[in-house]
Amino acid sequence: MFSMYEISQEEHEMIIRANDQFGLIFEVCLEAIELSWTFTKNYQISAWIFAGFLSQTNNSFYLAILSLIRRHTVQTSFNLRLSIESAVLACYALYNPKIDSFAIKNDHGSMVERSGVKSKANKWIENNYKDMSDTIHVYKKQINSKFAHSSILSAFGNFELSEEHYQGVSWIFDRTEDRDIHFQLLSLVNLVLIQVEMFYRVIKDYPIVEIVDDFTSRYEKIHGTVTLLNDFYKLIAEELAKGEVVEIPILRKLNEEI
Repeated sequence: MFSMYEISQEEHEMIIRANDQFGLIFEVCLEAIELSWTFTKNYQISAWIFAGFLSQTNNSFYLAILSLIRRHTVQTSFNLRLSIESAVLACYALYNPKIDSFAIKNDHGSMVERSGVKSKANKWIENNYKDMSDTIHVYKKQINSKFAHSSILSAFGNFELSEEHYQGVSWIFDRTEDRDIHFQLLSLVNLVLIQVEMFYRVIKDYPIVEIVDDFTSRYEKIHGTVTLLNDFYKLIAEELAKGEVVEIPILRKLNEEI
């Protein structure tokens, strides 16, 4: 058995250590998520459905990064998938902001989701913003192939048989190397920027909300940093592929140069 209070305390300590462990990539992830929270202003009343889905998108990003640095891989993937689905529905709500496109009343008078709305939203994004649709589909496919449902990979992320003691051993936290979390953080921040760009493009076409005045400068600063990090981690990945163990630095020097 595990103590819920001890688990919570250990998770808190992981969060406190995260900045020192992961450095610039962790900082830029938080900066990108903050941008996703704050890039809009002056909502028209018809944008309230968009606002709800945007909130769910960003909540899911925060929960994903919290899960990642606390070594909960499956929960990270669940939250990233939810963020992707919410982002597509948010964009669809800009184009089609009527509530009856998303929900109807059942026989008991309660609101339930309208059947097929997710398929319609996905199809709409595919037809009108195909490059964005193709990109987020790659992320969703990767998540679905590994952690969307229970599998042998997820089951043995927290369990192993002990040959020495002839018994099974379970643990709460994934045994994930710090360098692997670096790459997962890189994937996360790229997804945040992709979705922010998708929001920006759809809002330009259906302006029932406004973009904040400093959006471009903030986005370009983060995007520039992420571009450098993508190149840096590509070199690291190439070394790892050779079978060499590479220690990933905290990147403070790179942070200062940027």
